[in-house]
Amino acid sequence: MATYDTISCKEIVRKVMRDLKPDDGNWIYDAVEWTGEALEHVGAGAHVESKGCILDVKDFKAALPADVYYINQVAINQTEQEMAIRSKIQALQEDLKEFLGLQTQIGSTIVSSLSLLADGTISSDLTDAKVDTLSNVTKALLPSVNKFRVDAAVIYNAYMHPDTGTLTPLKYCTTNFPRGIHCDDCVNEHTHATPECYLIENNMMKTSFEEGKICLSYTAFATDADCWPVIPNDISFKEAMFWYIYKKLLLSGMVDPNNNGLSYDFADSKWKYYCTQARNEAKYPDIARYESFMNQWVRLIPRINLYDDGFEELGDRENLYRGNYSVRSTR
Repeated sequence: MATYDTISCKEIVRKVMRDLKPDDGNWIYDAVEWTGEALEHVGAGAHVESKGCILDVKDFKAALPADVYYINQVAINQTEQEMAIRSKIQALQEDLKEFLGLQTQIGSTIVSSLSLLADGTISSDLTDAKVDTLSNVTKALLPSVNKFRVDAAVIYNAYMHPDTGTLTPLKYCTTNFPRGIHCDDCVNEHTHATPECYLIENNMMKTSFEEGKICLSYTAFATDADCWPVIPNDISFKEAMFWYIYKKLLLSGMVDPNNNGLSYDFADSKWKYYCTQARNEAKYPDIARYESFMNQWVRLIPRINLYDDGFEELGDRENLYRGNYSVRSTR
């Protein structure tokens, strides 16, 4: 099952000192590094935490945080030009609402007038042919108006959705000639510009723009207040860390202090056993994650553009639209 509580690897060091009673403490700081190695062997993201930071880009590059383990996503603030476009779309949306309101009002008036004319309630010099023509024209306009409403809704959801912030996700550079790699007087200086992107090289993030700020979402190794690694408070993890440190101590030449006849092979086999247990424990999701996983896979229409929204709605259940009604998909 999922484990949410964590403990510092200091607890494992205390267990080693309590159970093995080594002659000296020269191995303690080595145990910190050994714990990090063991956690990497276990994997499954059990020893990381989510973080975010702002990076300053200068001369097409920015230094990555020292504790970065895995980059989730990179984004930049939209430019003033993009914000101006959003403002124009917002104004267009307001005009559209006003137009649709007038269209509905005019349509209702026309339908009501045609009904009164057909019943003879009101008199008019309109002939039956003219009435039929006006009715047909009104009906013919409805599909175009409805299509216009749908197109406007698509544009609004794409650019002006209330949940859409001012961050624009950066793509990973696939071009061989991003602007950041050009040298002085480069013959490719005026190569066709691609959308803003980034590369990761030598612990540096290289960008296609010279200066600016980057919003970085990443995972980092979880540590306590003294920068010691933390592990899930689970018996499988604690035993795995203990036996990994034990076998490292034996490998470094320490003789079994209690004369139990424990060999390196025995300690290594115990480590592998508990490592597998800990890995399985870390992979086992809770109910909420099961629900999110189900919603990602039980769908009629695949979603392929979630990267642009920061995967915000990745775990949401699919909604089926039938006419003017929204129906949640059943299980």
